[in-house]
Amino acid sequence: FPSHDTAGEKSITTQEEWDKAEQLSILAINHPLTAKYFMEIDQVDHYYQYPLYWRMYDTECKGLCDLIVVDHGTKNIYLIDIKGTDMSRDIWMKQACKNKGYPLQLSFYLEGIRRDPNFMDLISQGYKLLARWLVIPFDTYRFKPYLVNCSNELIQAGKFGYKESKNIEVDTKKHTFYRVNYGWYRGLQIYNESIKRGLLDFDIEYVETGGIIVTGKQIGRAHV
Repeated sequence: FPSHDTAGEKSITTQEEWDKAEQLSILAINHPLTAKYFMEIDQVDHYYQYPLYWRMYDTECKGLCDLIVVDHGTKNIYLIDIKGTDMSRDIWMKQACKNKGYPLQLSFYLEGIRRDPNFMDLISQGYKLLARWLVIPFDTYRFKPYLVNCSNELIQAGKFGYKESKNIEVDTKKHTFYRVNYGWYRGLQIYNESIKRGLLDFDIEYVETGGIIVTGKQIGRAHV
């Protein structure tokens, strides 16, 4: 929940926010869909707020996972990212999930899990690594949480990015605009290159074009 004020580096939570958060946690612990993620089960290990630290492409990387569940019975390792929303499942997927880059985040964390000593051995034994979002609604009266599996296609898009195109009409002329969304793999390359060049930010495209925006029938803009 958003804080109304801060004190130094600490966020101040109102009593109303605290009460609602506590109510939502009780509902989640007792709901049949979500209870299994918060209760002890035989052959299932839970890792809450699990920190990840790894190094790749000459860069120190880190992440903080909401929850990692290891099911030794099915030999599955689940990366669970917990989100809160007041949106329906479909709207959440179209708006929040895409606009905020949630697949990129999960894809990046999966890479960290693959390189973590606690899970590398299990993965070498054939444990499958899966990712999903556990979405908690803010509506405490009609409490209907839902799970959204993060497909391999979304994971790959989070790592390597994707391109979007949109057709629009300007002054009766049709134009096609392209937008390139970089994944974290390219993001690390841009970060390293920017550090080597001593750039104040990471907009290499701006530096290379001298700040000149190219327009035409087909233009593109990259985002990480």
